[in-house]
Amino acid sequence: SVGMKFIFKDYKLLNTDETKAVLEIRNSPAVRNASATSEIISLDAHYKWVRNLAPNSYFALIIEDQIIGGISLNGEFWGIFFSQQSEPVSRLVFAYIFLEYITQKLPLIKSKIKKSNAQAIKFNQFFGFEICAEIILNGENFYILELERKKFQNCSKNPAFLKIKSIANSAKIEFVF
Repeated sequence: SVGMKFIFKDYKLLNTDETKAVLEIRNSPAVRNASATSEIISLDAHYKWVRNLAPNSYFALIIEDQIIGGISLNGEFWGIFFSQQSEPVSRLVFAYIFLEYITQKLPLIKSKIKKSNAQAIKFNQFFGFEICAEIILNGENFYILELERKKFQNCSKNPAFLKIKSIANSAKIEFVF
């Protein structure tokens, strides 16, 4: 994965095929079950929603010309989802690059994750997020996790984190917005 290219492309700039690729991943059972809203989203509804998005808030994740997921920053809440086929290392590198980027701007980032989604909770905790509250939304239990800029910077004590950081540092990174 040396010198791989990680591209973040604003949902508003995606062509039809790219939009369909993002939506297909979003509508996959694994992602739907992990999401706050689990219904299938139509292409039409998705386009209407994208039109009203703030610029630079939702990005498709592209590697080797392949869309492997989406990432977002909505207010102070970040979110991320991936295709089942995507490589675990790529997932971590995309998340690292994005968190590195947004922790520069925001002192505190939050995450809202279904309590039942142990994988996503662990994924966030890898980057220094801590569970700080539990809420109920539409009858489902969610954790609110928080990441302080300092906590993210302190993750460098973790060897696995350092490996991800070094891959990110040797990668080509492009934000398209």
